[in-house]
Amino acid sequence: STFVLLVFSNMKTGTRQKLRSLPPEVEGNTYGALKIEVGQVIWMNQYEDTEVILNVKFWGENGEGCYLRPLGGDRRSIGNENKLVYEIKSPRSQFGEYLRDMSELVLYVILLSNNKPVGCVHVNFRVFLNPYKKQEENILIDGDFPITTLDMKRKLGELEFKLLALFQPNDVAEMTRQPCLQQSN
Repeated sequence: STFVLLVFSNMKTGTRQKLRSLPPEVEGNTYGALKIEVGQVIWMNQYEDTEVILNVKFWGENGEGCYLRPLGGDRRSIGNENKLVYEIKSPRSQFGEYLRDMSELVLYVILLSNNKPVGCVHVNFRVFLNPYKKQEENILIDGDFPITTLDMKRKLGELEFKLLALFQPNDVAEMTRQPCLQQSN
């Protein structure tokens, strides 16, 4: 498979392509932006020095979702392929409810050599989201998350993961200039 890097602003015409939005399929005002960024994968076993991609798909999202490429060993990310940005189409309180209802985000770890999933990372939103937080506060989830086998019986490694949702207009404008890595056939 080949990968295509989508860029969300056209330098020649100055036009903007539509960003993915959260919650999916919601139209209207933009209240914020959510950015996911992945760092290195630290393996504990036979996958050492193996290149992988991560499939990210939010609850209610149509299609395959997006793909991220973690940093690894001596390889540096090209452009922003380790970052993903969505526009947030609901106020902070409703967006927090969407994430709590979703419960967790699962990132599937896929081997580049054969395009097969070998593991997954579970980010449990209920652990990180306080239902009593003020509506205008940003959301930050940052840390090393375990990569487990698909059946979650064995730990394979860890992934550096960061999710940031901002609700201030200046920060949102800067953040939404990021691309999304999508798989093409």
